[in-house]
Amino acid sequence: ISLYSYTLNSPERDGYTFDGWYQNEEFSGDVVTKIEENSKGTKHFYAKWKPNKYTITIPDHMEFCDAGGNSITATGNLFDCGSTVYFKASDGYGLKPGSSVEAFTTTPNVTVSENSGIYSFTVPASGVTVQATLKKTVTLSVSLDDWIYGDSPNTPAVKKNGTQIDNSSVTITYTDSEGNPVTPSSTTAAGNYKVTAAYDGNDVEWYATGFADFTIEKAPLYVKADSKSKTYGQADPTLTYTADGFKNGENSSILSGSLARAVGENAGQYEITIGALSAGNNYYISFTGNNLTIGKATLTVTADAISKTYGQADPTLTYEVTGFKGTDDKTTVLSGALSRATGENAGSYAISQGNLAANGNY
Repeated sequence: ISLYSYTLNSPERDGYTFDGWYQNEEFSGDVVTKIEENSKGTKHFYAKWKPNKYTITIPDHMEFCDAGGNSITATGNLFDCGSTVYFKASDGYGLKPGSSVEAFTTTPNVTVSENSGIYSFTVPASGVTVQATLKKTVTLSVSLDDWIYGDSPNTPAVKKNGTQIDNSSVTITYTDSEGNPVTPSSTTAAGNYKVTAAYDGNDVEWYATGFADFTIEKAPLYVKADSKSKTYGQADPTLTYTADGFKNGENSSILSGSLARAVGENAGQYEITIGALSAGNNYYISFTGNNLTIGKATLTVTADAISKTYGQADPTLTYEVTGFKGTDDKTTVLSGALSRATGENAGSYAISQGNLAANGNY
């Protein structure tokens, strides 16, 4: 039991203004200013606070927005203590390339967060000044057409924010697939390369870089095999060719390896192929084949002089042969037999080839 009335004090809280005591958490009903005399029981009172508004200053070329990035108008740049302030770069502007919240300084110090280009912080019990340098953002793109080894290099096309610019306003460099610097010319080796354009920026625009991959393609080298021939049993002749399409004063000395032919040693035609012939890394070979012809070898067959007495049966007609190749002999090459002129009376009869024949290699 309170014998006397008691006036409730007004508490203090940084960043907020006290807005009265209430007997419920919903702050409904009348404001309570004192405990009346003769009051009984335990009393619970709830302090209602009204957040103070503070001025938030953000950098030039930035604007306030909501959490979704939609621009808003902040009257007087005033925000409630404890609320979250969201802000973003104005269209066409941005922080230093590659930077984020570290680009900001704040007075007093607050923690700035970032989410997809939207920055935010919680308003303390004071105004906040945010500082950062923003410039116009630059998008640089580069394109460069491929060319063929031995040709003059093509010139890259550079666009800044979608509009082509003179190449003198950027620095252009080239690197190979290993990142080594190169200066393209007609003698630069075939392969994959990268061109990079660098824009230095100025007082109102940030620096930017753009790059593109390009290829110096292999040049065609036209190789035609020469027609070749030999006689069955001989060693193969050297397979030769003509080549056309060399670049930069080069010649057949750049070629390595040799042509090949289809397998076989019997008389006939065998295709001449590219085999292991190589033109190195700067050419591809456009090949026209030909044939190696193996001609039949000549056998010389000499019939032996043969005799018999009238009335006797004919003796076997024999012969001598020269011209066999390798391990060939009569048994593996020849078939059939000699013959003689018709007649059985005493006299001389010519011995002829009859049906004696050699296989396809003779």
